Amino acid sequence: TRDVRALMLMVTVYAILNAPVLALMPVVAREMFSLGAGGYGLLLSFLGIGGLCGALGLAAVGNRISRTRLLTVVSMLWPALLLAFSLTSVPWVGYALLFAIGIVMILNGAIANGLLQGIVPDALRGRIMAAYGLVVVGLAQVVGAFTGGVVAHLVGVASAIFVTALLMAA
Repeated sequence: TRDVRALMLMVTVYAILNAPVLALMPVVAREMFSLGAGGYGLLLSFLGIGGLCGALGLAAVGNRISRTRLLTVVSMLWPALLLAFSLTSVPWVGYALLFAIGIVMILNGAIANGLLQGIVPDALRGRIMAAYGLVVVGLAQVVGAFTGGVVAHLVGVASAIFVTALLMAA
C-alpha cells in the first residue's frame, strides 16, 4: 500500500544516512573532539543511553500520543540534531547532542516498525519485517557506511555528517 511504501522509504533513507554517523564515530572522537578511546566510549555511551531513554519513554507514554505525529516530529529533529552535532567541537556539547540523537533515533525506528506491523495484513507481516531488517541491518551498513567513509575521506568527517543531515532533512 501507499503507507507501507512511504514508511519503508523513510526507514531506508534514514537507515542509510545514519549508518555513516555510527561507522565514523572513532574518527569523530579523534578529529572533531580530539578524544581518545575513552572519549569514543563516552560518545557511544551517550548515544546508547539516549536510545534507552527513548525506548523507555515511548513505552511509558503508550498510546496517549499519536505515533504518526511523534514520528513526524522525531524525523524532523533527527537531522537538525545531526546538523548541530556536525558543527561542534566541544565534547560535552557532543555528548548532549548524541544523547538527544539516541532518543530520536530509537523513537524513529521503533515507531516506524510498530506502524508497519500495524498496517500490514497478518499474512504479510513476516515478509515486511524481513524487508525492514534487510534495510536497517544490511543495506544501511553496505551502502551507508561505505559511502559515508568515502565522503568523510574526501571532505572530512564533520562535513560528511553535515551533508548526511542535509540529505536526511530533504
